[in-house]
Amino acid sequence: MPLAKKSARETAPRARHGSRIATRSRIVRVKTIQVALRDPIYADTLRGLLAHDQLRDIHLVANPDLCTPGVIIVDAAGLQDFPPLFQEPDRLIVVAHKNDDLSKIWEAGVRHVLFHGDPPETTNTVILGLELSLAAGGPA
Repeated sequence: MPLAKKSARETAPRARHGSRIATRSRIVRVKTIQVALRDPIYADTLRGLLAHDQLRDIHLVANPDLCTPGVIIVDAAGLQDFPPLFQEPDRLIVVAHKNDDLSKIWEAGVRHVLFHGDPPETTNTVILGLELSLAAGGPA
């Protein structure tokens, strides 16, 4: 029985930190996402969902590196623990709990807020929108 051919996406080399990878038809820029969530199960689930296409370099981090380009996903409490994040509100997706003060998050300039417990697929949709906005060079 013949083996099934793998697609170009499955065989493409994996790149790191916003570098480019070549596929058969084009060069694609790999997007970096830093996940700084306190819930390790949700963070790992999210990493698995986002990493499946090999076009994203996912990092589970305690403190995001603002020098690394790309999207940063952080808990609402993480904003208080790491104030430099307020310098990059256009790159942030904040995961809030129902009892978090959303007005403080909004006043800080953050426009992408999800709730803890939202399906990872919802987070993936928000990330895609933010990546497209960042690629276009405009505010998210």
